[in-house]
Amino acid sequence: MHNFEKTKNRNPQAEAWAYEPASEQQRREIIADKVEQICEREKLSPDVGKIAVESCVNAIGKTTDVLQLIDHLAPDVAWLDRKVNADIPKQVLDKSYLLIGPMGTGKSTIARNLAEQTNMPKVSLDSRADLPNEWQYAERRHLGTESRDAYITVSALTALKEPTIVDFGAGDSVYDDPLIKHEMDTLISRFKNVVLILPDSDRSASLAYLNGRVRNREPSRRGFESDNGRFVYAPNNQELATRTVYTNFGDKPPEEMAREIASLDAVE
Repeated sequence: MHNFEKTKNRNPQAEAWAYEPASEQQRREIIADKVEQICEREKLSPDVGKIAVESCVNAIGKTTDVLQLIDHLAPDVAWLDRKVNADIPKQVLDKSYLLIGPMGTGKSTIARNLAEQTNMPKVSLDSRADLPNEWQYAERRHLGTESRDAYITVSALTALKEPTIVDFGAGDSVYDDPLIKHEMDTLISRFKNVVLILPDSDRSASLAYLNGRVRNREPSRRGFESDNGRFVYAPNNQELATRTVYTNFGDKPPEEMAREIASLDAVE
């Protein structure tokens, strides 16, 4: 039995507890109990519940605030979990190409050439023109950056009806939030062809080259270097990729890169 006092909250959908946790273990148990209730209510898998507990235990702020936050986000988490595990045509999973990688690698140009060479449709996760409904909804919801990127990516991938070239934005495969990362890794790993595009196997040299490209292309842009460093070194990009291809610091023409990617299945 936990030693806390249950209090009313203005939000009838949320429950709050006014108490000071006696220990980290008590805090963990209270959060775990709450997450278990929500998982049962929202029909979430136990795996998601375990990760949610770890995420919430590490959250900053009073436990009362964390518990309210869990309850508030539960419907969105449930939607994400159901989407990630939804049926996707086997042909889409086997024949589509997901192009991932940091800023400045040339993903968009390579995707365009690959679509032309394979006669497959192309979707860019950075394009409001390609994904108008997803962008509009995400912006109306005032989602945070990771939640917005996850919503747009999941909506696009689970809506595919035929094999498609999907050009990811730089951060669309990299997530710090453990719950979102778990869901996104689960979805992306269902696809057979996840291609990581980098300038070279040397990460340090690749980062310097890419930052220079972005700086020359967008001289007024600020603060991208730390983000790009995170994308270049992100371990989950290497884990998710079924293939890694290198542009040789831009020396390989986009048409050649596209041919190399299209031939990957042929040499498997």
